[in-house]
Amino acid sequence: MNETEIALAREAIESGNFSVLMQEQERLADSSTIGLIAQSEICDLISEGLEPGGPTSWITSETTWNSATFGPDRELSLQQRFLHSLWQVFSLRIARKLEHLQSKVRISSKGAVICFPGGYDLSVLVSFSAANSLGSAYLRPLVSIREPTGMLDLERFLENSTPKEKNAIKAAVTSVDKLVYHRGALIHVDRQRENVFGPTVDTVVLSEILNSDLRKNNDKSTSVLEIGPGSGLITVTAALSPATARVVSVEINEDAANCTLKNLQVNGLKPSSNHVSVSVRAEKFEPKLIGETFDYVVCNPPYVPEADSLEKLGATGYGKAISGLELYDDILSNFGYLLNSGGKVLLMMSSVSSDYALSRIPKGHEREFPLGLNGYRVPFDLDLLWDRPEWKESLLQKGAIEQDATGNLFHRIIPVWVRHDAN
Repeated sequence: MNETEIALAREAIESGNFSVLMQEQERLADSSTIGLIAQSEICDLISEGLEPGGPTSWITSETTWNSATFGPDRELSLQQRFLHSLWQVFSLRIARKLEHLQSKVRISSKGAVICFPGGYDLSVLVSFSAANSLGSAYLRPLVSIREPTGMLDLERFLENSTPKEKNAIKAAVTSVDKLVYHRGALIHVDRQRENVFGPTVDTVVLSEILNSDLRKNNDKSTSVLEIGPGSGLITVTAALSPATARVVSVEINEDAANCTLKNLQVNGLKPSSNHVSVSVRAEKFEPKLIGETFDYVVCNPPYVPEADSLEKLGATGYGKAISGLELYDDILSNFGYLLNSGGKVLLMMSSVSSDYALSRIPKGHEREFPLGLNGYRVPFDLDLLWDRPEWKESLLQKGAIEQDATGNLFHRIIPVWVRHDAN
């Protein structure tokens, strides 16, 4: 979270003047908007002027999103006006992105966007409808949850929803269009036509960690390499950062490379613009052939140890995509070909294979775990797991995965920074 944003929000609440805060929110492409209220300091400041329930209920309150509730016959608290102002910036930003998307590809006139407005620990499902194919979108927050365990945490989304909201939530799940918003970037995947999974919670976590670090960089000449961008969330958010001058993405899946290119366009990014140069290469990652070095390398590698025959186990495309640990070796043994001196690599690990990944880090290199060694708990839902009962039991016994009372399995995603010092 940007400390400047928090300070401006605090000043705005204490003074009752939101103009400076709103100008800053509108200026920054990756501003937190309604994600600000999830910060404990801001939450405490506004709690007395809002109904009980906390950020998740405040976001979906009608006074937040419905301008019709404002009028001379109704006096709203300063805190309600504060939250409404944040929603106005947030919703306008998404509406503009949707209109731009609709000018590039055909999407449904009604649907929902899974939003992570100020990090990865607050998820908001926002429904949209348009008057026509290129009309302004009407937006409404349907439901909000803290610390989502999945990209679409359906069980918790449905938990306290009305029947009408439940229908809208289910429609979002079954829609052809998967839409994810994070830190100023709108990502679209056509589930029917594109052989791309779309962003996962892993992706959002890595994107947030990378961009938090980029925000500390003031020289505006940073270079970033992403290996395996998928639908392009990390590549897009890195390219939107004012600190970034160069972004390169290498993707072996041609469909994914095309999806990344599309999402760069959706977010107003061209191969070469005023502040950033972006390249997407549809090819196998070969460290020695990249041809340039970077300040940051980021990757969400496959993290499931590969079985003898995934085909025999009936693995789906997703199971195949996250299986095999070779990419850890390719990255961690080739720092000299990939990183500038003092550069850093950001990798995602899983509790099912973190021992292997950590063993591949060259000795003497500084390591940092932004979420600690326990990481972040997310579902471990793999079809191939059920066909490997001995492996499943072994992972449970070692504590590499967890099982809840209803039989659902979870693992821990563990991001790690590794610094390269050529000296």
